[in-house]
Amino acid sequence: MSEIIHIGYGDSAAGSLRQAIDLGMPGDQVVVSRDDFTQGPISDCLQDGGLVQRSEYWSSLKTMHTPIKNVYDHYASFIKRISGIEEKSRVVLWIGDSAHDRLATSWVITYLRDKNIDWHYIDLKAARYRDIPVVFNLAMLTTERVKNEFEKISPISDKSIDKYKEFWFRISKENTQYRIQTEGDVLSVNEMYHDSFILSHINNKDQFLGKLLATIMKKSEHRLTDTTIESRLVVLQSQRKIKIEPNLTRIFLSKVKLL
Repeated sequence: MSEIIHIGYGDSAAGSLRQAIDLGMPGDQVVVSRDDFTQGPISDCLQDGGLVQRSEYWSSLKTMHTPIKNVYDHYASFIKRISGIEEKSRVVLWIGDSAHDRLATSWVITYLRDKNIDWHYIDLKAARYRDIPVVFNLAMLTTERVKNEFEKISPISDKSIDKYKEFWFRISKENTQYRIQTEGDVLSVNEMYHDSFILSHINNKDQFLGKLLATIMKKSEHRLTDTTIESRLVVLQSQRKIKIEPNLTRIFLSKVKLL
């Protein structure tokens, strides 16, 4: 029997998968897909140039934190793990109800399109928990719930695989700055799309950055990450719409307010 390879979208999701395997869930490997395809250029992501394109984007992104180091090496390692998945492997994709997970799923399937992979998936969109009405990503679930969800594993049909590939080719050709999920579809939007929502949570009184990030992330229907929000805050400051008073020793105590 071929080995079972789980793909988790993000380090936290991959960690949850490893814990579930340790507690008896079937699985031989966990491969983590760390990229967030909801932002930045993606036009070259199926070619060798994608490694440079994505690493340069994340390296150049301006936030209030120290720039990420060794991004290229990080991506080279990530691509090597994905490329190393062998023919006829049983690959299980854990797909949450989010643009983040749908884009990652489409990229993985399309990137490995020339290999004979036995694709399976767990549809977390169908998961229902009283305390978690929508499962955006596997990382939201406890280890026990991950094991329970695995029992709902299903094969991905050839028709669905073709749809994922068609979707990736369309969305990567559009190649806008951001991508969002709305009404069950993923759409391309421009770089200013999130600004009005972010600004609606800022007033003319000082707010601590950490609390502001937490509020926006909690209320965002598009599951904005702290990196995305911070990068837009830097842009908004350059446009003189807000003022940021940085705290270089404790970043999250930096102060933000409208101008």
